[in-house]
Amino acid sequence: MDGEERQHWCRRFWLNVHILYSK
Repeated sequence: MDGEERQHWCRRFWLNVHILYSK
């Protein structure tokens, strides 16, 4: 897994968490 790819995955993951918590 590339470092850049990992950062992108983390960002998407946290974005989903934010949306879930927003609801």
